[in-house]
Amino acid sequence: MLSLKKITQIAAIVALTALPLLSLAQLGQDPAGGTFTPDVTSVEQIYQLVQRIARWIQTFFFLIAGVFIVLAAFGYLTAGGDEEKVKSAKQKLVYAIVAIVVAVFAFVVATIIANFIGGTTEAP
Repeated sequence: MLSLKKITQIAAIVALTALPLLSLAQLGQDPAGGTFTPDVTSVEQIYQLVQRIARWIQTFFFLIAGVFIVLAAFGYLTAGGDEEKVKSAKQKLVYAIVAIVVAVFAFVVATIIANFIGGTTEAP
């Protein structure tokens, strides 16, 4: 099992890796030529925001799942019959499956929210 120190280290690495993505944030363009900060003023905009967040969550968890699948495969290949290494590889594969389930669940939640607020589930 992962210790608190390892979890903290992994969280710090993920946070520092994702930090440059903040530089991609941009303000919207006003038709008059100025800039403005986008305000959520309609139900459709709420749904689009939830859908955008769901896409980010899905992408993140699919990437994590891919990493764990590669690590599990490497663990199986290098186990050499050692039961402890095989057990560790199986655990990584379980983590990958959980990450895939969370990624799929992100869009299920977005659809449920859209149905709840009366939005549409069509892609923008």
